[in-house]
Amino acid sequence: MTISASIFSGLQRLQRAGRPLDLLNLHQGAPIVYAATVQALDEEVATLRVPGFEIVCLTLEPTTILLSQMLEEAVSARVLAVDLRAGTAVLGQFRYASSRVGDRMTVRVAPQPAAPVSLEYGDHVFAGQLADVSISGVGLHLPSVQAALLRPRGVVRLRLELPGLGTDALSLSGTIRFVRSDGAQSRVGVVFAQDVQTLAILHYVRDRQEAILAELRTLHQARLAAG
Repeated sequence: MTISASIFSGLQRLQRAGRPLDLLNLHQGAPIVYAATVQALDEEVATLRVPGFEIVCLTLEPTTILLSQMLEEAVSARVLAVDLRAGTAVLGQFRYASSRVGDRMTVRVAPQPAAPVSLEYGDHVFAGQLADVSISGVGLHLPSVQAALLRPRGVVRLRLELPGLGTDALSLSGTIRFVRSDGAQSRVGVVFAQDVQTLAILHYVRDRQEAILAELRTLHQARLAAG
């Protein structure tokens, strides 16, 4: 697929100026932003130099997001090839990304190990699993038969224990943002109420983000060693 003229022009300016751009990927819910430079460019693909260990993200997701002031807006690209030892990646199928890029920048981390959640909704109490957590809310997995009873903007109360936090179970209030069915399981998004004390959650998110980066560094080293 030929790169659109406006995206090609932006990549060309970056290459000529030797200016770095940022790549954005998600790993276990956390946004990973890392530097790259345009090494080579033709009408269909671009070869990027990615010096950091975060290049391993390009082997875990089929696409990445390019961010730079020299691009008119965020650009999505498909990962065609990655050479970890050379620190290069070949990208293609460039297109302008959707307006949801801002959502990807929100730090949402997946718990490790899995964390159970109790959700109170009216007279109902449901048992689910924590999918991810941010300082503004959580994502949950619930059986679809239970999730079908929930309604967007409905008020809920959560009780959850964040692994490794060393505190008692947190009791938090919020509202349902969405319910998305996927067969027998559904994903439920909950936004915390404004008066929720999020300091413990902030500490957990920060610690998990550091652990996720350490996992990526270890994975990068292991794959290099494996050749």
